Amino acid sequence: MRKRHNNIGYYSQPTIYKNKLVFVCENDLWEVSTGGGKANRLTNAISEIHSPFFSPDANFISCCAKEEGEHDIYIMESKGGQLKRLTWLNTVTNVLGWSNDGKNIFFRSTHEAIHSKGCDAWLFKVPVKGGSVEVLPFGPAMTFSQQQTAKKSIILGRNKINNSRWKRYRGGMIGEVWVDKQNTGNFKRLLRELSGNPVSPFWIDERIWFVSDHDGIGNLYSCNVDGKDIRQETFQKDYYVRYPATDGVNVVYNVGGELWKVDPTKKVSPMREKLIKIDFFSNKNKLQRRFFYGDKFWEEKVIHPKGHEIALTVRGKLFSMPLWEEAVKQYGIRDGVRYRLPCWLSNGNIAVISDASFLNPKKNTSSSMLEQLDIFEDTPSEIPILSHKLPPGRIQEISASPRHGHLAITTSRMSIYLIIASSGNSYKLDDSKFREIRDIAFSPDGRWIVYSKYISLELSAIFLIDLNPSNKGNSIQPSRPFKITNPVRYDFSPSFDPEGRWIYFISSRTFNPIWDTVQTGTSFSRSMKPYILTLRENIQNPFIPKPRAIGEETNGNSTKEVQKSTKNETKEIPFEKKLNLEIDLDGIANRIIEFPVSEGIFEKVIGLSKKVIFTEFPIQSG
Repeated sequence: MRKRHNNIGYYSQPTIYKNKLVFVCENDLWEVSTGGGKANRLTNAISEIHSPFFSPDANFISCCAKEEGEHDIYIMESKGGQLKRLTWLNTVTNVLGWSNDGKNIFFRSTHEAIHSKGCDAWLFKVPVKGGSVEVLPFGPAMTFSQQQTAKKSIILGRNKINNSRWKRYRGGMIGEVWVDKQNTGNFKRLLRELSGNPVSPFWIDERIWFVSDHDGIGNLYSCNVDGKDIRQETFQKDYYVRYPATDGVNVVYNVGGELWKVDPTKKVSPMREKLIKIDFFSNKNKLQRRFFYGDKFWEEKVIHPKGHEIALTVRGKLFSMPLWEEAVKQYGIRDGVRYRLPCWLSNGNIAVISDASFLNPKKNTSSSMLEQLDIFEDTPSEIPILSHKLPPGRIQEISASPRHGHLAITTSRMSIYLIIASSGNSYKLDDSKFREIRDIAFSPDGRWIVYSKYISLELSAIFLIDLNPSNKGNSIQPSRPFKITNPVRYDFSPSFDPEGRWIYFISSRTFNPIWDTVQTGTSFSRSMKPYILTLRENIQNPFIPKPRAIGEETNGNSTKEVQKSTKNETKEIPFEKKLNLEIDLDGIANRIIEFPVSEGIFEKVIGLSKKVIFTEFPIQSG
């Protein structure tokens, strides 16, 4: 692949008139000679500018910009100057060119389309001097080109305007090329048999040029007015040809951020393609460091198990931040790598999913196509202490064991795995046939794992797995998954009581119909409640208080006994000895207890020591 230097820009969307060339870079218009040289900035826009087009006499440039709202048509003198707005639609997607007499500008807009970004948008024209917008009688289309000869034949591109965004797409929305040879309104589709995705057709004399990727890489091809005699015109091997433009004599286009030109009058050969070498001088203000209020860009936030620090990702970068003092620390490669789903391991290290490039020693190449599991020590470093290969699919959720170096992950392939952080060994625990597994949580002793899984398209239940870890946690012998709830609708968001007595979860199983006040019918807008499952048969219902004698605490002990037990509890006991959770699985689904709250819309329930926290949300309008 071609290497590009840091002192040049990314050039795209060129338009040409003789030896003049205008292109888009840094959301502005720039001018340069077709022979290359120093580029001059024509605009200093406050927004995006795209799809510029020279007028037939090259005195004006039309473009699409959003200087005063959303995208609309603007016009300016080609030597520079103020942008003048011509439309107030707020839905213009592309400028498509000018009429041959230079009186109208053609463009595509979605303001009358059913789908705001779909392929059913029509083409329109607006007078250069301003005035009413008129629809063109061609039906839905993406691009438009009219022959400059006496025939004034019209060619339309439908469905797609760019085939590089979904490379080698062959579905039902591939690009279509339609031609009206005599400009009578009778269109005929061409290139039906072409096994590619033809887009952006335009006229060069009597031939139709278009971009297609039927040979693998998107290149320019041409054919006659009947769609026959297909001929390859460009021979790019690394990147797709994009945004071709012509003045009827030469053709320009961008490839991988570079501008190229080809002379159609010369013999077809890779040698006739010429790279336009541009001397680009810019302060690159879009790349300058900026300071923002960071909370606007926070993504995932995870509290340290001891509660004094958080790990978070901000714009794909990994940080940790104390809650009271000291500085924010960054982990991993500073720029160019995206980190996500951070979590704290039991030893204080940070585990995170990253797309950092790794070196392939056989091919001596780097790749960032696959994500990996990176583990960083608490001390900031660019290089993780461990990196492990991940199971197939995109990682959706991650949870860490509170005791061992274990990570539970769910994938887009509807599976759940456990990874040993020290070795990278992975164990497949379960999978679903219907939807992704979610809401994974470990027990306080790290032996059990609980999660929510769909057992049909409309039912989700809570499942439990005994991991049977070794003493040091270097291996596990997982049991089969146990279904521990019998759902009526959805059971989700399970979590363990820190003292090992219950599993909390949210369930949709309370159906009290509410009559609609506008139309005849009922709805069940509130059907959820928090619930608990007692993990052993002898555990009492925590919501029913026991009667007590005068001077006794609620558990039947005297005040002195309570004070004595309190003193014993103050002695620090190693975590490993505090809890070794045993669960009576027989009949556990029947040991369900409803929270004494009204039904509503609940999302999360988390147990604390002798307390529980849950979130409830109001009903919102559609």
